[in-house]
Amino acid sequence: PWKDLCVAEQWFPANRTLLRRRVTGPEAGKLVALHRSWDESDDVVMVFESAPPRGDVCPSDEDVPVTQMYLSLDVHVSKPDKHIGANRLDYGFFNAKEKNWIPFIYNGSLHFVYPPVPHVIVSAQEDGRSQR
Repeated sequence: PWKDLCVAEQWFPANRTLLRRRVTGPEAGKLVALHRSWDESDDVVMVFESAPPRGDVCPSDEDVPVTQMYLSLDVHVSKPDKHIGANRLDYGFFNAKEKNWIPFIYNGSLHFVYPPVPHVIVSAQEDGRSQR
């Protein structure tokens, strides 16, 4: 399970309000079949957006954690309760929201449309390394 994520807190002194955004799990998950042949039924990855896990890269008190894109391997659709990890896709910005990347397979490799305008294509490796 993807849990214990960084919490975004913002203080508004004008009205003495603390705004706390607590994310309890991944958002906008997309399953992508990496089938190189039809007999590889569990060759699936999941791409999702999320706040970073607390033990990963929680920002300092001055910064607010932002949504990033992650890639999970070894997804078994027949075992939805199986615990799997994820790697952050390292293309884009660490301090700005990264959302809604569009995954697709080209020549057996995982790619993303990032962003649609201007049209940029990013290739991604299983460990999260990504490049234009």
